[in-house]
Amino acid sequence: MRFVHLTIAASLLSVPAQAEWRRLDTKDPINDKITTSIYVDSTGEAGTESNAMFGVTCNPMKQLFFVASFSRRLDPASGDTVWMLYRVDDNRAIGGNWSVRDDPVVTLPYRKNIKIDFAGGTKLVVRATGQKRGPSELTALFDISGIDQAFADIEAACAGS
Repeated sequence: MRFVHLTIAASLLSVPAQAEWRRLDTKDPINDKITTSIYVDSTGEAGTESNAMFGVTCNPMKQLFFVASFSRRLDPASGDTVWMLYRVDDNRAIGGNWSVRDDPVVTLPYRKNIKIDFAGGTKLVVRATGQKRGPSELTALFDISGIDQAFADIEAACAGS
């Protein structure tokens, strides 16, 4: 299968049968509340970040957030925003401001209309551009096959926690 990377040059990418979605439950040592996350690591294809992750987190207040994390800093301050451009498979790229939680982790509130963008997807390209302290740009590629089940799992975990 062939996918086009968002850069000017096209890249041929191989697709494994199923992405390796992981679940992480983190207990707050002060109040024992649990934060549950599902995530997938970046593929590390040439020209993209090799140590990035994409996923969904359910915080103790039962709020869901899309989360992207990179191995290198974008250099905005916590509370700033970064421009995130994402593309699922061959669909059009979609952009918007995501909040910086703790650089290099950025978040976006989980909304059903955004979830639809990912439905049935197998490849996700994310490009984050820092805006406050001069341009810095990071691009990561993810195998997101199985994302519909991953969304169902995190929604169930969040509702039941």
